[in-house]
Amino acid sequence: MRCFFLIAFFSSSVLLCQKTILETPQGKYYKDKRLNDYLGTWQYNSGDKLFKIKLEPHKIVVGRIAMDIILGSYLYVKNRDTIHNSIRNQYSFKYDNSNSFGGHMENDIENNLILNFKDFSYKKNGTARIHFLNENKTKAKWILSMYEREQLRILDDSSPIIPSEGFSVPIEMILTKNDK
Repeated sequence: MRCFFLIAFFSSSVLLCQKTILETPQGKYYKDKRLNDYLGTWQYNSGDKLFKIKLEPHKIVVGRIAMDIILGSYLYVKNRDTIHNSIRNQYSFKYDNSNSFGGHMENDIENNLILNFKDFSYKKNGTARIHFLNENKTKAKWILSMYEREQLRILDDSSPIIPSEGFSVPIEMILTKNDK
């Protein structure tokens, strides 16, 4: 699974990248400074719902290739009940299956951040796209959709996933940067 995750990152962002490619003694390093604008804590509040994500930088290394990515965790509270809380100490982030999401920049005009999202409550994966709504990069739109592989599992009829179940978190919202 880890291998697939890494291949997906490289195939979707390295080949046509807008990154700085650095030659190091260990090999190539694809440095993506665009990720820096997304780092930190983002929050959505709406009446009885609180959704907070914490995004941290990480570098993955496969053989002689290294690449910048983002790892993250989230807190979701609904009607004062904590639905999920994977936010932890910022220094404990590591690349493993305990992260709620990991992502990279998409190479398009909007510079969307693409996150592979794990919904621990519904036990399924999704793809979150985040893009800025203002020039000072303090507001961003979050759109969560079903992960492509999950859609394929539904088609082959071997999966208990039902598309109408959606996700345990809001699928579309405006996030505000909140690094306090």
